[in-house]
Amino acid sequence: ERYYETYEEHWTRRLVWAYQKVKAECGKAPIYWVDLRRISGVKERNLSKIVPLIHKYTDKKTARIIRQIIE
Repeated sequence: ERYYETYEEHWTRRLVWAYQKVKAECGKAPIYWVDLRRISGVKERNLSKIVPLIHKYTDKKTARIIRQIIE
């Protein structure tokens, strides 16, 4: 059986992964959209498609923080 996911799901997973990576490396330093963009490769024009899916790939607190960063 082949694994299938939409582009939006893939971008969302990459964005959550990038946030977790930056947070682990930076500790309590502020995280900016450009930090996530540089690592994840997610384009700003795709953010509106990603926001509704964030809760599916992380907990509520992390989803809220990521939304605050990208909005």
